[in-house]
Amino acid sequence: MKQLKAIAFGLAFSLLSSGAFAAKVGGVELPDQFATDDSSLELNGAGVRKKFFMSVYVAALYLSEASNDGNSIATAADPMNMKLVITSGLVSREKMIATIVEGFEKASGGDLSAIQSDLDQFIAVFADGVSKGDMFDFSYDPDSGLHTLRNGSEVSVISNPAFKETLFGLWLSDRAVDAGLRKKLLGK
Repeated sequence: MKQLKAIAFGLAFSLLSSGAFAAKVGGVELPDQFATDDSSLELNGAGVRKKFFMSVYVAALYLSEASNDGNSIATAADPMNMKLVITSGLVSREKMIATIVEGFEKASGGDLSAIQSDLDQFIAVFADGVSKGDMFDFSYDPDSGLHTLRNGSEVSVISNPAFKETLFGLWLSDRAVDAGLRKKLLGK
């Protein structure tokens, strides 16, 4: 089943890579839809994550229905996808992991106890480093959990809904790591 989902996600990614583009953000063309096993998600918003005046990645949020309520999106048990495209060659493995941990601490209010083992699994996705142009999809399926795809290939599945809520909360909650990016993702 896991292999079947990975093939389906990879196929959907491939189809969308050659499909219509809704936006060009930070030099990255973003598809207007993201296909899942059961439905098609629409681009809700997109923006650039900057740190120290440098573009780090482009993020795009895909939902089944448009919404500008970040907290509700993060906690919803609905299909959704967050796409990240790395736009800087200066993002090292160490910086990426430190930023992830910092973001999770902020989004969780400092209490990682309910998701620590999931966070460790998630961090392992970045163990080989990150390169400019790498694309990550964090695709949530209420039936099977959070599927992480790296450049179209599934590399992790985490079934804990609390982890998914915290991950999407990094970008969408009131505790988001970047308020400007949050607004863009929410279409504001």
